Amino acid sequence: MPRNILLSTFVLLGLQAVALGQSVTLSLGSTTGTAGGTVVLPINLASAGGAQTAGLQWTFTYSSDITGVTVAQGSSTTAAGKNLSCSGNNCLIVGFNSTVIADGPVATATFQISGAPSNNPITIQLTSVVAS
Repeated sequence: MPRNILLSTFVLLGLQAVALGQSVTLSLGSTTGTAGGTVVLPINLASAGGAQTAGLQWTFTYSSDITGVTVAQGSSTTAAGKNLSCSGNNCLIVGFNSTVIADGPVATATFQISGAPSNNPITIQLTSVVAS
């Protein structure tokens, strides 16, 4: 019988200019899944204080309980005319334009859960976040 696994996430601040009161936050949703299955999580952008993001970069960090990840471009990325590119666990959203990426889903990540995970919950982090 498959057992439910909780995937938990940490949100890391991508950019914060305290003097100007601007901030950009990149966050990963959370959900439950089953051993040997996949889970799909949105990656969302939230800006405050007038911040205007034109590009993003991040790295996924997780244990061996996650055996792979694929990432698809989100609606905010597409609407801004940007492209998503990932190499391993490192992802980059850029474009040859200065269009601001609107708050909302910039990507969707599909994580493959190990058939016999050793941790419950499984933690996935967005690290090395950079917003420009």
